Amino acid sequence: MSAHKNLRILSFFLLLVVAQLALTGCRSRGGAGSAEPGVMAQVNGYKVMRSELDKAYNIQVARAQQKPSPTQEEALRLQILDQIIQTRMILQRAEKLGVKTNPDEVQARLTKAKAPYTQEQFQKNLKDIGLTEDEYKTYLSMGSR
Repeated sequence: MSAHKNLRILSFFLLLVVAQLALTGCRSRGGAGSAEPGVMAQVNGYKVMRSELDKAYNIQVARAQQKPSPTQEEALRLQILDQIIQTRMILQRAEKLGVKTNPDEVQARLTKAKAPYTQEQFQKNLKDIGLTEDEYKTYLSMGSR
């Protein structure tokens, strides 16, 4: 099989998995017919919005050396949506257990991310991927649990 065909098959299966997760989440809040525009999935009461997916996608693509093809973009968006769903499930469980983010660790990660840049360059990089510094800190805090 060609790499392109393998990628299409993988994309199809990822789509099925994400669709199942999304429908399961939507059913828990009133059925698949109650989906709101812009809501990509629902994890218990948390709605994963298209804007959240777009920001996460932009972060991933900003690190890439070349822009993904349309098929690769679709697969990457599905993978990111799955990651968001998994992260939200973990965060909800952590909250239920009383696990808190360590602010010192988040600040250390932010400082490390800023190190190679001037403040202006860092702010421009954030703007280019559609994030504020506070949103980036939230992103860092999710990875530090």
